[in-house]
Order: sequence, then C-alpha cells, then structure tokens
Amino acid sequence: AAAGKAAAAAAATGRTSQAAHFLEELGKLAPQMSHAHLQDAAAEAALEGIRLCEEHARRFVQLLVQTLDGPVQDQELARDAAWTLHKLAPRSSAVRQWILD
Repeated sequence: AAAGKAAAAAAATGRTSQAAHFLEELGKLAPQMSHAHLQDAAAEAALEGIRLCEEHARRFVQLLVQTLDGPVQDQELARDAAWTLHKLAPRSSAVRQWILD
C-alpha cells in the first residue's frame, strides 16, 4: 500500500514523467553529438532506460492478465486488474498487444 501511495504522489507531481522525458530527449540529442564516445553512451543510456521501462510495463500487464485468467479467488483484485486494463488498453497499442500475447 505504501508503494502505491508513493507512486500516486510521484505521478501527481510529475516526477515520474521527468525521467521518461529525459530519456526521450537524450535519444533525440545523441545523433547530434559530435563526440563518438559520448554519442554512443547517450544512445545506450536512452535505449536501456526505455527498454527497462517497457520490460516493467509488460510484466505488469502480464500480471494483470494472469490475475483474470482462470478462477477468481479475490473479487477486489479481479476488479482492479480489469479496471486497470480497461484504462490502459485504449491509451497504448503496446498494451493491447501485450494483452493478446
């Protein structure tokens, strides 16, 4: 419960989007850098950060789908899983694909 409250507070203040925005901007800037080593390091950092975000998101979507796959033992858990998928799927083609996978 504490982690959920911390995540909600971070999202409400915009702190969670700062890192994602940084990775996006770094990815755009990397090809413009003239120093090859720095360009490679920037591109690698951006790609790795994005890869980690996607990996965590995919695993969470898989958890939500698994929660709803089979007999439901906990109605509250099932409602939250279904609600979350219902909210995320229209916003992301990646989420829709992960649900199907």
